[in-house]
Amino acid sequence: MTVPWQTAFGAVLLSGERKWLKNAASRAAKQFKSPVIVNIGVFQYASMYCLRAGAPEARLVGVDVTKGSVKVHPELQAEFTWGDSRVVHTVFKAPIHLLFIDGDHRYATVKADIANWVSKIVPGGVVAFHDYAPLRKHLVKHKLQGIRRAVNEWAAKAKWKRLPAVGSLAAFQRPG
Repeated sequence: MTVPWQTAFGAVLLSGERKWLKNAASRAAKQFKSPVIVNIGVFQYASMYCLRAGAPEARLVGVDVTKGSVKVHPELQAEFTWGDSRVVHTVFKAPIHLLFIDGDHRYATVKADIANWVSKIVPGGVVAFHDYAPLRKHLVKHKLQGIRRAVNEWAAKAKWKRLPAVGSLAAFQRPG
């Protein structure tokens, strides 16, 4: 596949985060028949490229409030739903094998994404969050502690297995 997963759109995702997403998608493709991978907050599609590179045959779904400002690579072969993830979840019925949450970074929205989407993950499936631990100073200025707060509150109750992750990612696997 010629999708530019390693370099697409600059520093949106760090190199290690890109590799982690690609590998997570690859593991989902090996573990599950016909995996469904959902990416909330696609921005300029960098994470979508990584997920597609790892799972070329998976159903890949991107959810965002607005279309990105760049053209989608023709080989991405993904579905897009343009709308608020807090609403879109009501019409999305498929079981999810890998969920990547990188949408609105405010506490209330992250908390809603967790409440609305994580329950759709199958046993053994994975949820990953971007910017859980902001590494770049300009991101810290945007007060992204809402992500960490929402994730920590959920993780304390959920008892999911914390997975090794890189960069600003946090990831968990559903028991089962």
